[in-house]
Amino acid sequence: MLQIIKKYVSGFWESDRGGLAIAFAVVLPVLVASVGASVDFAQIYLVRERLSGALDAAALAAAASTSDPDAIEARVSEFFDANYPEDRIGLTYDLEVSVTDNEVHVSAAADYSTVFLRIVGVDTVTVRRETTVQRETMGLEVVLVLDNTGSMRTGGKIAALRAASRNFVDVLFDSAEDPEHVKIGLVPYADTVNIGSYGLGFTPDGEVYDGGQPFVVLPEGWQWDPGSAQYTISRQKWMGCVIAYNEDGWQRDFFDNDPYPYDTIDHEGPWEPYLYEELRRRDGQIEVDDSHPNAHCTPLQVLPLTSDQDKLTRIINSMAPGGGTVGNYGMVWGYRLISPEFPFTEGADWDDHTWKKIVVMMTDGENSVGFYNAYWLSNHNSIRVQQLDERFLEVCENMKEAGIQIYTITFSADAEGARDLYRDCASSPDFYYHAPSQRDLIDVFEEIARSLSNLHISR
Repeated sequence: MLQIIKKYVSGFWESDRGGLAIAFAVVLPVLVASVGASVDFAQIYLVRERLSGALDAAALAAAASTSDPDAIEARVSEFFDANYPEDRIGLTYDLEVSVTDNEVHVSAAADYSTVFLRIVGVDTVTVRRETTVQRETMGLEVVLVLDNTGSMRTGGKIAALRAASRNFVDVLFDSAEDPEHVKIGLVPYADTVNIGSYGLGFTPDGEVYDGGQPFVVLPEGWQWDPGSAQYTISRQKWMGCVIAYNEDGWQRDFFDNDPYPYDTIDHEGPWEPYLYEELRRRDGQIEVDDSHPNAHCTPLQVLPLTSDQDKLTRIINSMAPGGGTVGNYGMVWGYRLISPEFPFTEGADWDDHTWKKIVVMMTDGENSVGFYNAYWLSNHNSIRVQQLDERFLEVCENMKEAGIQIYTITFSADAEGARDLYRDCASSPDFYYHAPSQRDLIDVFEEIARSLSNLHISR
């Protein structure tokens, strides 16, 4: 453009028509300014959009990370600098942060040095932008899938998990204007998952649950014992754990029946009760010792999505460690709790975008295959740790495709081998956390809880 203008200026200047040259000299600044103004205005618009984007990103990230005003101000500055580096067009200054009640207000200015408009006396254009982030927790469904395995009994781990989980619940409910806008479910897991009385159509209090339709099929001869509030046969009592669904029938009749892909999807069952049977060989014959049917069964039932903060706290305080780690099975039941489909229907419809669906999955170790677990006699069939890991990732992918946001946590040095697996499961690398210590675990749960606020931008 400058070359074209120069050509015409030279031509007009050399013209022997003096009047025309003088006239052109008069209008030249206006011509250059009008042609070049579009370039400057485009750059000014770019500065405006970059400034707005950097302020929005900084305010959102800072407000979600902490509730401390000083920490919010520091994080705003950090994120703003990262999103609007010094080498970008426009010199930024006057970054101001104010925190009032539930709002974070951020403003800043940027100067753009003009190229063409300076011909008409405009050397600098100042752009000012501001944004306000309002923190609310509305329409939030969260399922906590929590490691209750035997390794959690060492070093005060289970106590740290109880404290972290209670704090998580408190943060979400304390930040909500209406507790009905927060629903939280719990899946304690180990070798299997305890769905308990819900699987038989009633709540732990004995009330009919969801129309009373059972989704656990008990063996013939089992009867309800009102005194123990359990189903029994002879001296056995079923505590509530289930094995993975298999469309071919009772797994204990088929050593090599593989429940895949039903152990990776949300489906209606029915499931079979977990009834531990120890096989012993005597005189060349296999004998079955079934006197301890609930060995390695997690004693704590799942808790479907609820807005009852006190109930959540009571269940969390009751968590007790025991058994091995079959994390993929815990995760798939987290999927079923947050789903609106049978057997647990407390979740909002998949297409109801006024609700966020979140699953937070935590472990302190790698998957393992013991003598007996959700896959029944796993050391007699083809199920291996590698398959559990693969199915864990498949469950995660199915959940993400359904619109569920996944956070994952590995806890302590015992979980070093699971870190890559859990990072891959999370919705993004930023949603994966490693907590080396008990204090770290509590902090991580709190950080996730605060980041789950449903943030809105207003201008």
